[in-house]
Amino acid sequence: MKSYISRNFLFSLVVLFAISSCKKNEINATYEPFPGCPPPFISLAPLSYAELTAALNQGSFVTIRSVTTAGDYNTKIRISNGVSTQDYVPAAIDFKSFRFGCGGIITGTNYGGEPLAYDLACPNCRSVEYRLTVNTDGTCSCSHCNIVYDLNNYGFIINTEKNTIHSAPRGLYRYRAEINPQVVHVWL
Repeated sequence: MKSYISRNFLFSLVVLFAISSCKKNEINATYEPFPGCPPPFISLAPLSYAELTAALNQGSFVTIRSVTTAGDYNTKIRISNGVSTQDYVPAAIDFKSFRFGCGGIITGTNYGGEPLAYDLACPNCRSVEYRLTVNTDGTCSCSHCNIVYDLNNYGFIINTEKNTIHSAPRGLYRYRAEINPQVVHVWL
């Protein structure tokens, strides 16, 4: 009788751990920081885009987003590293698989050498209209709500102005990133 109880108890523990370990994947599969914004998927070769090589340097961040310029019906990739900005025409087959998140992507390497990626839209204003301005000191800010985020410290808020329009602001949405000389890859 004692071994029967032990086997049932052990079986119950195994089932409990198996069920609880699935929860993380369920959350990631349905994750949308903004309603209607798909999670990002970008894969670019840094050596093909001059501005993108800045993401390899510790403490440096670049922005990547899609743009359609006036009079031009082709969508392009705009990459900015704080010093220069350039529009690139991607290969049609590559562009179809890209998703730029909400308003675009901020990606780079923090001072510890860890690759990081965030949405370019302010998570508190919750609109792609309010893109963040990336500064050369490793911070970014929203001109609408005046919140400043620390890109080197996982997108945490550095300061909130007294006149901010949000009562309980949150940090930046962060994505998985791989950054090396061969590829800059951002995904959920």
